[in-house]
Amino acid sequence: MKGKQRVSALLFNQPQANLEDLGLDRYEVLPTELLHDISHHIENFLTEIPHHLSSVHGNIIKDVKSALQDKECNRGVDYRAAIIKVAGYAEQTGKFPPEVMQLINSLVEMQGILYAPDRERTPALILRYYNQS
Repeated sequence: MKGKQRVSALLFNQPQANLEDLGLDRYEVLPTELLHDISHHIENFLTEIPHHLSSVHGNIIKDVKSALQDKECNRGVDYRAAIIKVAGYAEQTGKFPPEVMQLINSLVEMQGILYAPDRERTPALILRYYNQS
C-alpha cells in the first residue's frame, strides 16, 4: 500500500488493521476499484436496458436514472440504491423478461457482496462474486 493517497476499499472500515486480521492475507489485491467498476456497470445497465423493454417498464428505469442525474455528483452508493429500486419494481410487477431479471439480480447480488462488512467476507463469498461476474 506504500504510496497510495487513500485507504483501499478493503481497509476502509479498519485502516490500521493488517490483512491477516481481516482474513485477506492470501488474496491478491487488484489494482482496480470494484466498487467503482460495479457502479459503472449499473450506470450502463440503466442507460441501455430501457431500449430493450416495453415503454412502460423502460420509462420506470429511465425515471430512476433521471433521479440520479439530478445530483451534481453520483457515487457508488447512489447506483447501488438505484439498482435495488429497479429490482424491487421488477419483482413487484413480475413482467420483466427472465434474462433481464437475471441481469438485475446478478447486479444486486454483486454489489451486495462488494458492500458486505469485513467479517462476512469469506472465500465462498469471493467465489460467488467471481461466478456472478
